[in-house]
Order: sequence, then C-alpha cells, then structure tokens
Amino acid sequence: MLGENSTVRSLISPTGGWNSELIRVSFVEEEADAILSLPLAATSTPDSMVWHFDNTGEYTVRSGYIMGCDVLDSPTTSGLNDAASWWKLLWWIDIPLKVKLFVWRACNNWIPTMVNLEGRGLRVSSRCSVCDYGCETTWHALWGCKKLKLVRESILVAQNIGSGKNLQFIDFI
Repeated sequence: MLGENSTVRSLISPTGGWNSELIRVSFVEEEADAILSLPLAATSTPDSMVWHFDNTGEYTVRSGYIMGCDVLDSPTTSGLNDAASWWKLLWWIDIPLKVKLFVWRACNNWIPTMVNLEGRGLRVSSRCSVCDYGCETTWHALWGCKKLKLVRESILVAQNIGSGKNLQFIDFI
C-alpha cells in the first residue's frame, strides 16, 4: 500500500515498468487503468510536487487564494435536478439569445473577470478595478461590487422600477 507522501517512483518496478500489482491495490479500477496506460519515460527524472492550479506548477498564497475564490464561485451539485429544470426554463423562455448566453456564462463562471483572467495566466490583479475592494469574481462583478450596486439602483429609480429590493431576476431581463 502507498503512503501519504509516496511519489510516482514508488509505482515503478525495479525493471523500469509500472508495478501493476501495487497500482491495482492502491487505486480504484478506473484510476489504475489510467495510470497503467501512461507511457513511462526512457530516462529517469526526479519526482517533484506540482501545484496544478498555477501555470508554473508552484504553490503560492496568491494561487491558493485564486483557487479558493473559484471554489466559492463554482456551482454546487446538491440541487442537480432543480438546476436541470432551471436550464431548460432558461432556454425555453422568450428572451434574446445574447441574454441567455450571458446568464449561462455567468452561471458557469465564464465571464472574463479579473480572477478568471488571472487564472488563465494573464498577469493582472485580481482586485476589482471599479471599487478596488476584494477580488473581482463573477459574483462580485455582477452583484457584490458596491459602486456597481449604486449604478444599478440609480438606473432602477430612473426607470421607475423601484429600489430593486423586491425584484426578481426576470424583472431585469
């Protein structure tokens, strides 16, 4: 059995191939099959830990923070059936396609916010450029930014919609 700090090297047999018996007892069948399907390099290189949430492979507090923001923004699967019916409703209602696509992108965290751009390797600050407070996640860009909230409320008042406190999302569309 593998220990907590085991490396890839511990999965390689003395003959240079995969130790398939150890792999099969250490991993579930799908993972074992995936590992065994990987070709091994002809030359031996030292093992190293890699943080796959950063392009450099190095863990930094910044990359951990960005990953944490992404986790907070990602949708949960607890209400999967409700989500499926919500998506069907979104595509069924008679609103412009660009609005549907925007809502879909926002719900999937595919809006080019500073956090998302930074996560794609661009060298930008994750802070909100409008209010300069907190990281600009999808939620912050659409609802959480205090300055944008003031703009939204002034538009609602100008259009005689009210303060916006008792409105539903469909009222904005």
